[in-house]
This record gives sequence, C-alpha cells and structure tokens, in this order.
Amino acid sequence: MTSRLNGWSPFIVMFLLAALPQATTPQSKTGEQPEVQRIVGLSYPRIANLGGIEGTVKLIAKVSPAGTVDSVRVISGNGLLADSARQALLEWHFRCPNVSKPCEASVSFIFKLGEICDRQSCPSELQIDLPSEVTVQAKRIRGFKD
Repeated sequence: MTSRLNGWSPFIVMFLLAALPQATTPQSKTGEQPEVQRIVGLSYPRIANLGGIEGTVKLIAKVSPAGTVDSVRVISGNGLLADSARQALLEWHFRCPNVSKPCEASVSFIFKLGEICDRQSCPSELQIDLPSEVTVQAKRIRGFKD
C-alpha cells in the first residue's frame, strides 16, 4: 500500500524534488548551463597580487559529452588573472544537459585583494557560487623594499 500526499505518491514527489535543481539552472545562449561535477581551486596569481591587479575574468568552456573540458575561451579580463582562471577551469568536470552532445559552460572568476599580508606567501580564499561564479580573494603581498 502506498501513501499519498495531497493526491501525489511519494515516488512522484521525490522525482519532482530531484528534478527541481535542473529546472532552476540558468539558461545560456546555447541552452542550459551544464551541472558542475568537480571544481579545482586556484590561488591568486602572485605577480597580479604584487601589482595590485583585481577584476573579473569571464570564460566559456567547451565541454565534451563525457564532461571533461576540451578548451576554454577568455571572453574578458586581465591576462595575468585570466591565465590562472583558464588553467583551473580546464580541470573542472561537468555534466552536459544532453549527455550525448557537447555543451558550453560560462564561468566568471572574480579576483579581489584585501589588506596587506606580512608573510612571504598568503593563502587565497575561494567562494564558489554555483553554477557559474568563483570569487578568489587574497591578502595583498607587501611589495619589495629598497
């Protein structure tokens, strides 16, 4: 005997709840945004940190049907920041909406610098807002002294 929830069987309710995240996934120009399966972090590029460079890097990843990133195209952003973001995105893994066709993923990396760090190496902090935004924050490295 199956129980009912306002006329809905528990199986149908579970199915609808499982489908909800896909239904709320934003659309890209070429269709649905793929689901992120694995994220590889990154550190704030040292030379960009020393130069006080901050900003947003927008990228588009071409994703194979297997979910691996085949290539990454830089749409906008500083080159010193973009290379680090591009290298990290190449290691991500996705699930395309149609698992038999390749897809594209649009991801933005936001690089921010905070107060000055007095150590030689200061760790970066990541904030990941799925499906398409990563904030990389680090303390500013003190420049060279005469």
